This record gives sequence, structure tokens and C-alpha cells, in this order.
Amino acid sequence: MVASAAVLSLSGCSAGANDIYTWGAGTKVSSWYPVAASLKTQLSELDIRLQTTGGVSNAALVGQERVDFGFSQDFTLVMAQKGEGPFTQSFDNLRVMFTFLLGYAQYVVRADSGIKRVQDLAGHRVNMVSRQFSTELANEIILKAAGIFDQVDKAYLGYADGAQEFTDGQLDALLYPVIAPNASIQNAARVVSIRLLDFDEALIAKVSEVNPALEAGILREGIYPGVTKPVQTLVTRHVAFTRADMDEDIVYQIVRVAFENKRRIETAHVALRQMSLAAMSGPIAGLTFHPGARRFFKEAGLR
Repeated sequence: MVASAAVLSLSGCSAGANDIYTWGAGTKVSSWYPVAASLKTQLSELDIRLQTTGGVSNAALVGQERVDFGFSQDFTLVMAQKGEGPFTQSFDNLRVMFTFLLGYAQYVVRADSGIKRVQDLAGHRVNMVSRQFSTELANEIILKAAGIFDQVDKAYLGYADGAQEFTDGQLDALLYPVIAPNASIQNAARVVSIRLLDFDEALIAKVSEVNPALEAGILREGIYPGVTKPVQTLVTRHVAFTRADMDEDIVYQIVRVAFENKRRIETAHVALRQMSLAAMSGPIAGLTFHPGARRFFKEAGLR
């Protein structure tokens, strides 16, 4: 995705002439794109063009001032700011507007598996998800913090293909840091009995030390068949962001519309219904919010 950012040729993407704005919204089959499309409809007074680029590319493109707005995950933006991982330069000009979805590190094994902890994945075949997706980056951070990154047998499959190989017995675990519930995990749970791994506090602390945006979170019991108790894991935020020099009034307008029209926008994705306004505006360790967003939060009594 970073490589694609280098070859994209975009025009009219700055907040200058023609008043055209571009938004990196994810692929059309992703959960992000319909959210962006709904937001674009609510912002009819702005000429917004949606780009089918993903979280890693969006961070680079916005940082390079080639795209105006984008969706990404919080830990990806932290890496982009530092120039870590797939980013070959640091982008310290990225600013958050709001959180719109939450993701959870869902590490799935069979219910009868001897794998009890994340560290027990050593020596087993796991699905890391497709290469250069934000989810793969999260898995790399987690497995390195657990000290087993070089000890797992890695597959790089899409969510559905990975779930199929898991139910067929070709994979021992699915490592899916995604929105919950996830359709591919649901499908797998209909075929085989599953269990989600708990993240111990020591591992959570190590991960958060590497990337402060990754924090402890709890998945509710009953999220999937067979999950009969809450699961301690890591939470990630899916965020809308822009660059530091974007016009404050434009950002204020976007955030205001997103918050005041939440009920309309949340029809684009069921997980949006789980997001409170406080969660959408909450601070994120390691990241800075745009002044236009902070102004709206203050006026709305959210900060």
C-alpha cells in the first residue's frame, strides 16, 4: 500500500483551487467505504471525492499532502508519525478528527486447542491477514512484543480464506485485530467450536510501550458462539484524520456534521451504533487532534 502511494497521481486534492477535497476511504468492499460515502452525503456542501486507498496508504498520502482526509487505525498513525514499519519517512503533520469504529485483537483458536495464551502460538500456523494491511501491522507488533514473531508459521490470507483454512484444519489460529463481531469469525464458529485468547496484563503493557495507541480492552461474552465470558484483549480505534494545516473551519464543519448526523451515518455500519459521542471524541495516546475538532468538542461539552 505504501508503494501504491508513491505512484498515485492525484489532482485537486488540496484545500485550494476548485474547492475539491479527497478522502482515502478504503476499498469498496471494506467497512470503511460505506461510512465515508454516508459522511460525504451529509457534507453535500463540500465537493469530496472518495479514494479507494487503505489505512497505510492513507497515512502516507495525507502526510505527503496528496490526499486531504482519510481513514486509518490509530496505531498505524503512530507508526507513520515515527517513520516506523512500512513508512520510510516520518509524518508528524497527521491530526485526528474523530474515532468512528473500534477494533479488537481477536485471536481465535479451536475450543479444544492446547493454545491457551498468545505466547503459546509459537510453533503453530496462523493467519496474519493480507500483507501490508493495518491488521498485519498490529499482529506484527503483538507477536514481537510476545517474543514469538519468528516462531510462528505465518500465512497471509484474506479474512474469509483464512477462516476457511481454519475450519479445514490447515490453520491453528486466526489473528484478526478487527471490528467485532467479524463475519469470517462468525462463519468459522458455525462450523467448529472456537475460543478467543485472553491477553495477559504483562503482554498488554509490552505492546502499549511499543505503540501507546494499543490499549487494553474487553470483548463481551456472547460476541460469538462459545464465548461464554468476557475476553481481555487489545482495542484499536478506526479514526478519521487530516493534516495539521487543513483549514480549521473545514475540519470543524466535518466533525460537527459527523456528530450531529451520527444516526444517519451509523446506518452505514452496525458497529457505529456502539460508539458513544464521548468515545468518538476521546483522546488517543500518542496522537494529536486537529484544532478544528478540539473546538467542536469544547463547544459540545465533550472535552
